[in-house]
Amino acid sequence: MTQKNDFSNSTFTNNSINNIDLSTINNFYQNHHSDINDATYKTESVWKSPVTMATLTWLSVPSSILAIFSVINIVIQMFYKTNFGFIPHTLFILSFFVTGFLLSLISITKRHIRIPLPIQNYALNGFGNQLMLEKIIPNPCPQCGGKMRYYKKLLSYEEIIYPNGATKKINKKFAPVLECLRNSEHLYIIDIAEEPIDENN
Repeated sequence: MTQKNDFSNSTFTNNSINNIDLSTINNFYQNHHSDINDATYKTESVWKSPVTMATLTWLSVPSSILAIFSVINIVIQMFYKTNFGFIPHTLFILSFFVTGFLLSLISITKRHIRIPLPIQNYALNGFGNQLMLEKIIPNPCPQCGGKMRYYKKLLSYEEIIYPNGATKKINKKFAPVLECLRNSEHLYIIDIAEEPIDENN
């Protein structure tokens, strides 16, 4: 699998935008293209889920209905100081987490994309409308031959500096990358929709 985005010899640049009440600093990588070959990797199937996108859609229906009733229950509590009596707050929170989790899995399978997991060198692939847990096996760094790792990396963000000196990062942009363990500047962005699909999917 060949990647087209090369972040070798990248520099981290700060641009300051001064406002009346606060300053915003835009941090981003400048990509310097080179003639060095792109980084590549192999995938190894660890587990293929029997659950398809259709199954995930059906599973999300009851949790979505429960979440809606939970919201109604909270509104009634706020305005009428009473509730239905059968939807505790813990169930309300749980229903929202379950619904959000199922919707994210549906999005992965519907878009046929590969998303990196919090564990390095592992990803969740929704290609073919079916979830698959994969192990990513990077090939050596094309620049220095070092070992590489696959994970989701923060590539850019805007940092707001408040008058009291406090800071806050906003508009964060993450992307799956292959990064060299010898030199972190040997960095390659991985396309989440790398595998082509036919028009019937």
